[in-house]
Amino acid sequence: MKITIIHNVYTKNPFIKETIKLNLLALKYAKIDYQYIVFNDNGNLDIIFDIPKSKYYNIFYFRSPINYGKKKCTGGWVGSEKENLINGDIIHNIGQDDIMSSLFYQEAKKCFENKENWFFTSNGFKVNEQLELLNIMINPNFNIDYSLPLKHFKMWFGIQYNKVTSANNGMLASGTMYRRDLHNLIGMPDLDKFEGAADFEYWSRILFNEYKGKYLSMPSWYYRQSKYSTGNEIIDGIINRGTKENPGHQQLAIGRIKNNYTEYVKNDNRFKL
Repeated sequence: MKITIIHNVYTKNPFIKETIKLNLLALKYAKIDYQYIVFNDNGNLDIIFDIPKSKYYNIFYFRSPINYGKKKCTGGWVGSEKENLINGDIIHNIGQDDIMSSLFYQEAKKCFENKENWFFTSNGFKVNEQLELLNIMINPNFNIDYSLPLKHFKMWFGIQYNKVTSANNGMLASGTMYRRDLHNLIGMPDLDKFEGAADFEYWSRILFNEYKGKYLSMPSWYYRQSKYSTGNEIIDGIINRGTKENPGHQQLAIGRIKNNYTEYVKNDNRFKL
């Protein structure tokens, strides 16, 4: 088993070098066979100077000729596949300054030893730019059993009698990885249609197609909230990650996801009750 980490970068960011070093250290301690791609999605040219240089670092830096994420999401997820960069069996797509622990990769490795598991997802810590704790992202007392994928799909979308009543993402983007074979089985993530909510749609698609996985309730990675986040970008006069009161591109994309699955479940006998 080989994990391909796709570390997405776009904006010049003082935390990139630190993040790469800590992630490589986690992989080393977890004794993981890996491929580490730093995917610059046609962003700042000077990011190349933030890539750690050492014969001990197994890093492949790639600056894309086009912006796959359209300034709204992590384009390396799809771009790495289209540019024929991936040679791993497992895909792990991460943000520009999110940090993983060795526990995260150790638990993922154990998860994928079971051939019935198609994805692994973990709880995480939300931290500030100095890695000081802000909160735990999911209540650690919640025990989520993804061996029953359709059950959780129904919960996410509040499905009652073939009707979608809500749309709630239960998986954290950088805290989730999956078997690359899913690209052939259920298709690639759709960045064009779902933009900054493409991760939510892809996790939903996995559950809708009843692929099983495993959840780790113990936080094992760090979501760094910083001013360099793509969510803060304003595109066409609209912020990427808005709020319920002031919707951004991500909220609008979630609406499209809800409409998408409304059509899918309408005549699907699995959702009659």
